[in-house]
Amino acid sequence: MGHTTESSWVPSVTLRVGVGTADVAALLLGSDGRVRGDADMVFAGQPVHPSGTVRHDRGSLTVALHEVEAEVERIAIVGPAVGGSLAATAPDRAVVLAYLVGVPEGAEAVVFGEFSRESGGWKFTGIGKGYESGLAALVTEYGVEVADEEPVASALEKPAPGLVKQPAPGLVKQSAAAPAAAGPVCWPAW
Repeated sequence: MGHTTESSWVPSVTLRVGVGTADVAALLLGSDGRVRGDADMVFAGQPVHPSGTVRHDRGSLTVALHEVEAEVERIAIVGPAVGGSLAATAPDRAVVLAYLVGVPEGAEAVVFGEFSRESGGWKFTGIGKGYESGLAALVTEYGVEVADEEPVASALEKPAPGLVKQPAPGLVKQSAAAPAAAGPVCWPAW
């Protein structure tokens, strides 16, 4: 599917990022463009990255760019295919980024954009790349190996409050290049 890109510098501060869907998620990526393990995916079912630098809170993400681990080169903002705008605000509530998200026809999941390190600072690149196969195709591109897409959709139910579930064995697993997570994960249901 086609997609467009546009980049802009953002301040290296704590940003609140919203996309108009409560199911927004962040993938923290190493220099190889892949997650290092399940803990590098932040969403409603796993709301805080172990480093504390990325959090999911009431349908938006809080990203402390100035505190992100040096090993993290990019942070992909992903979610279900919804159009609208992605906006980021600074601690003083000033809008530092606004990106109109175009969703390709037939897409079920979208990479809205990515924050990336460059020349000692951070840039945001709007992407709008859609995946007709949904979450399974999207996370596969970022280093999560999905064994069988059909069972994954039914295994991705949201947990009850306070309960975190892990997909059934063999449904979702990390590739050999990315280390396994330290705890159970419940993948988002989009």
